[in-house]
Amino acid sequence: MIFKEKQKIKGELEIKLIDKNGKPKKIWQEFRIFHLLRNKFGWSFPRISFITGYWTEKVRYPNLITDAGKGAAASRWNGDGGEAAFTYLAVGTGTTSPSASDTALENEVARGAATVSRETTNVTNDTAVATYTFSFSASYAITEMGLLNADTGGTLAARNTFSAINVDENVDLQVTHKTIFS
Repeated sequence: MIFKEKQKIKGELEIKLIDKNGKPKKIWQEFRIFHLLRNKFGWSFPRISFITGYWTEKVRYPNLITDAGKGAAASRWNGDGGEAAFTYLAVGTGTTSPSASDTALENEVARGAATVSRETTNVTNDTAVATYTFSFSASYAITEMGLLNADTGGTLAARNTFSAINVDENVDLQVTHKTIFS
C-alpha cells in the first residue's frame, strides 16, 4: 500500500485597528469573493454594507506564501541554506496583486520585529504566529502586508493586498500572520 501525504503550507492574515485608548475600531472586511477578485484582477469595489463586505473589529484573509517563502521553509527544515527565521512584519501602500514570485512589498512604509509563538490548529504546535502593532506619525492608506526574515531587505515569505485601511497618529494597526503547516 502506498501512502501519500497531502501536506501544504498556508498563510492567514488578521488585522485590527486600535485607538490610543486601547479600544478596537471598526474596520472594513471584504467578502472573500471580492478579496479574491481584487487580488487576481486588481479590481476594487465600493464599500456597500452586506453587499461587498461589512464593518467589524478585525479582518481576516488567506495569505499568499511566496515561492521564496516555500524555499526558505525547506531550508529551515533541514538546515541547508541557513535562512533566518521569519520574525518581521511589514505594511505598505502597494496595490499590485500578490504573486508567488514577489520578493518585496510594492511600497513598504513600516516594518517591525514581531512577537512570535506557535499554536495548535490541527496538531500540536503546527502554526507559526507573528504579531506586531504598528504606530504611525503620518497618515497612510495601508493596502499590503508582508512577512519577512530581516529588518531591512530579507526574504519575503508571504504577501497580501486588501481594501485600504486608513491609519494615522491616533490609531495603531495590529497585524498577525499565521503560517499553518497542515
